[in-house]
Amino acid sequence: MMEPETASDVVLSLGALERGDMEILRLLGPVVIDLGNGKQVRYRGALEAQILAVLAREPQRTLVTADVLIEVLIEESGKHRDPRKARQSLHTGVHRINQKAPGVIGSVGSSYQLRINSDYEVVKANRHAAASLLENENPLKALEVIDKTLELWRGSPLGGVPFKAPVLREMVEQIDRLQDEFRELRVQAFLKARTRLTEALDDIDILLGSDPFQDRFHEWRFYAMLNHRGKQPALEVLARSLDQYREDGMELDFLEDLRDRFDREDVAPASLVATAPEEHPAGSRRHCLNNLPGATYSEFISTAELDRLKSAIKQQRPIVAVIAIGGRGKRTLVHYFCREIIKTRDHFDVVLWISAKEGRPTTLMSVLDQLAITAEQTHLARGEEEGLFAVRRETGSWRRA
Repeated sequence: MMEPETASDVVLSLGALERGDMEILRLLGPVVIDLGNGKQVRYRGALEAQILAVLAREPQRTLVTADVLIEVLIEESGKHRDPRKARQSLHTGVHRINQKAPGVIGSVGSSYQLRINSDYEVVKANRHAAASLLENENPLKALEVIDKTLELWRGSPLGGVPFKAPVLREMVEQIDRLQDEFRELRVQAFLKARTRLTEALDDIDILLGSDPFQDRFHEWRFYAMLNHRGKQPALEVLARSLDQYREDGMELDFLEDLRDRFDREDVAPASLVATAPEEHPAGSRRHCLNNLPGATYSEFISTAELDRLKSAIKQQRPIVAVIAIGGRGKRTLVHYFCREIIKTRDHFDVVLWISAKEGRPTTLMSVLDQLAITAEQTHLARGEEEGLFAVRRETGSWRRA
C-alpha cells in the first residue's frame, strides 16, 4: 500500500471504507471482504481465515511462497500433518476464497499474493500519518484521522480465533498493540488540543488497565485532570493511585515526586504543554532518520539523570544501560533523550527505537528490518534525500542503496 500523501487523503480513504466503496479485506474483527459495491463476503471457515491472514501480513501484492502457507497450516493442525494433504488444503482454501470473491488471491508460479488491500495495512499507514500530524502540531486533524481509524475495529482480530501458529498469534497481538498505540496517540492529541478531556481520561484508564506501571500514562492522567478539573482534583487522583499501589505492596517514587512537586508549586496548566520540535533551516543540519513513537511530556524528566545519560553516550564505545524498577521513568528518560538527539541533529544519522516488549528476539536482521521500514516511511528508500544511505531487503540479502 502506498502511504497517503496528506491527512485529507487518509480521511477520504477512511470515508470510502465506511461507505463500502473500497474493495478491502477486513481483519480487525470477523474476517470479511468488502467487494466495493456495498456487498460483503464473510469467511467463517478457519482455513480461509488462516490463508488470508498470512497473505495480509505482507504489503499488498507481495508474493508469499506456498511452503510458508503450508507450514502455517501444518502448525494450525496441531499434529504431524502430511505436507501433501496440507498443500491440498491450501489449494482448496484459495479456491473457496476466489469462488466467493473472484481474483482476490493471485498466484505466480508456486507463490500467492493478496490483490486487495487490508484494513490492517490501512491502520499501519494511518498510524504514521497521525503521528506526523501530532509532530507538526496539528492535533485536531490528527484526532480526525485517529477517531476514524479506531472505528475500523469491529471486535476481536481475525474473529477471535485461537490460533496455534506463531505467525498468526503474533499478528493478533500486533493488531491489539496497534489499537493501544492509537489510543495513546488520541490521548496526546486530546492533551495538545485541550479538548474532549473526559474521553482522554477514559482512554488513559484503559491504557493503565493494561500497563499500570507506565509512567507516561500517569503523567497524562494528571495533566488531563489538571486541565479538566483543576489542581486539587488532579492531586487527589495521584493520592488515590499511591494508596492503591501501597495496598498492593508497591511503591512508585515517580508518582510521589510528581505529587510533591505540584503540591509545593503553583504550576499553571500551560507549563505542561509539549513544546514543538526545534526548527532548522533547510540544509543547515543533516536529517536524523528515526522511528520514535509519539512525543511524551518532558516536564517530569530528571535533569540530573538526563545529564548523566548525555555524558555516558559521548564515551568512546558507548553501550549505556538505564536500570531501575518498574515505574521509575526509564522509558520516558530514554525517549526524551532520543528526541533531543533528533532536534539537535548532531552526532547521529539514525535513531532506531526497538522494544523488547514485542516478544521477538532483537537480532541483526530485526534491526535491519526496522531500519528499512523506517527509511521507506520517511521516503529515504525512494531516494528523495541526498547524502544518506538506505538499507533495503532483497530476497533475503541486504545491500546499500
